[in-house]
Amino acid sequence: MQLRPKHLVMGIRIGEQARAYPLRIFTQTKILTDHVAGKDLVVYRDPESEASAVFERRVEGQLLSFTPGPMWTLLEDTTTGSTWDIVTGMAVAGPLEGKHLQRVPHHNSYWFAWVDFYPHTTLFQGVPLPPPAPARQAP
Repeated sequence: MQLRPKHLVMGIRIGEQARAYPLRIFTQTKILTDHVAGKDLVVYRDPESEASAVFERRVEGQLLSFTPGPMWTLLEDTTTGSTWDIVTGMAVAGPLEGKHLQRVPHHNSYWFAWVDFYPHTTLFQGVPLPPPAPARQAP
């Protein structure tokens, strides 16, 4: 997969490993699962609100799977039926209410800047990218 310098990415770094998620992936799905530096992750971005969050998806040894919740600030875990707040990372309803997901810091950046700062970064490969929007023509 090749990105142009000004394509936007969401980047994370865990230890010495860095990963970039092209933002246009999130026009196809709001939630990705990934495995970076030995951590199972849920990567969330709502293109409409531009809200985003990255969390480890293991709580008390249990690996959780997620779907978007009823509003942009919530995720539903299909493993236990719990509802999670993306701002706090806390389960606000369900069997895991009061438990917390471990947040992974993330940053939105142009691809050229991210890869310059993290030259050994890898690109997320789990979802085929939609074609880029055509270049705008000057009037």
